[in-house]
Amino acid sequence: MEIFHKTLNYQTEKKLHFINVTEDIKKCVEESGIEKGIVVVYVPHTTVAVKINESENGFKKDFEEAMKRLVPVDQYYRHNDLDIRAKHTLCEDPNLCINGDSHILQMLLGTSSETIPVDDGKPMLGRWQCVFLIELDKKRERRLEVRVMGV
Repeated sequence: MEIFHKTLNYQTEKKLHFINVTEDIKKCVEESGIEKGIVVVYVPHTTVAVKINESENGFKKDFEEAMKRLVPVDQYYRHNDLDIRAKHTLCEDPNLCINGDSHILQMLLGTSSETIPVDDGKPMLGRWQCVFLIELDKKRERRLEVRVMGV
């Protein structure tokens, strides 16, 4: 079995920013030379998600509005209360730590990774499926780890 690894870096622009990383994933699989196996797409962050869905502007706007209704930014979140928050979790800039809603969104979406089968040297995505990096916090630099494993 072969294992290929690549780190991709992205700059998000805002909360609930969708970045379509599908073509980058396809390039990684092609670069790996692996014909049959899996590709794992993973983010080592707690306020960003990797999800598969279709790239349709109406859907993305509907998703953004639904998330804002479900987890409003202007609610009280204990995570944002710096007087009670565990000190070892504080950021150098405390304003960057005021993101309790972003952590809840990530837990509700429930994913830091997606695993996609690879066949004939290509990710087996459905007709409308795209891989997205979804920013759940504020404008930030984000890292995406891609592992392709197989033969």
